[in-house]
Amino acid sequence: MSVPAVTVHRGAIQQVVAASGEVRAKGQIGVLPKVTGRVQVVTVDVGSAVKAGDVLIEMESEMPTLQLQQAQANVDAAEARLAQVQAGGKADDISGASLAVQQQELRLRQLQQGGRAEDINAAEDALAAAEA
Repeated sequence: MSVPAVTVHRGAIQQVVAASGEVRAKGQIGVLPKVTGRVQVVTVDVGSAVKAGDVLIEMESEMPTLQLQQAQANVDAAEARLAQVQAGGKADDISGASLAVQQQELRLRQLQQGGRAEDINAAEDALAAAEA
């Protein structure tokens, strides 16, 4: 058996390993936005690694603005109802209308701080019931 002889020299050692397999994520997390609306820009690619605080998408700003305007209109309507009741209503009617105004003002503040669309719908339903 013959073995080739080689001159010794310095150099980088290269080691290559070829393998096949499947890479799976350690876990998955569902992501829910605070508001509903249309997605304007997706800032990450499918399968990208992300960490807490990373911006994943940008929403159209029109929807939250419309929701806030609706909430403000609800407050205005509740205040108008209160004024009507105070002008010639019973004590129970006045306190009920006053409570409705307070609730709608609270809901408006919550929406201004980033409320969810489901909460907005619930607030609108509550106002409609209070106005009836």
